[in-house]
Amino acid sequence: MKKINVTDFKKLDVAFRVGNGKGSERLAYRGDAEASVRFIENKLIEKAIPKCAWIGAKFSVQPGAEKLPNEYYAKSIPEATQFTIERRYNGWFVVEIRRANLRLNQFILLSKPIKGPEGAIINHATKFDDLHEGKKMKEEDIY
Repeated sequence: MKKINVTDFKKLDVAFRVGNGKGSERLAYRGDAEASVRFIENKLIEKAIPKCAWIGAKFSVQPGAEKLPNEYYAKSIPEATQFTIERRYNGWFVVEIRRANLRLNQFILLSKPIKGPEGAIINHATKFDDLHEGKKMKEEDIY
């Protein structure tokens, strides 16, 4: 999939339609990407992370993330649409959309942004930014 700017509504609508595939539940849409970007930006601003340090940050987002009763797992593992957003110099981009196994956490930091002084700020931040690659967020950070 080509990277798509979160402000390019037409391309995002088509990409999410394809990414949702034949799924009928726990789907993702363009509005989820926009809301996720706003949520992530607000958290980064709260932690006083400078915008120049956001470049290169990737987040895996699964809007349908939820805890289901064990009966759902007896037949198969439920899936949800998951997408990856990345901060680049000229904005936020959706770089991947796919169906994946359901998980409990809505946001997972996939890569830390920059090295150097800005990276030190990120390393000393708490909760939302004090994550190692692939480490899940705490539940209180999601809502």
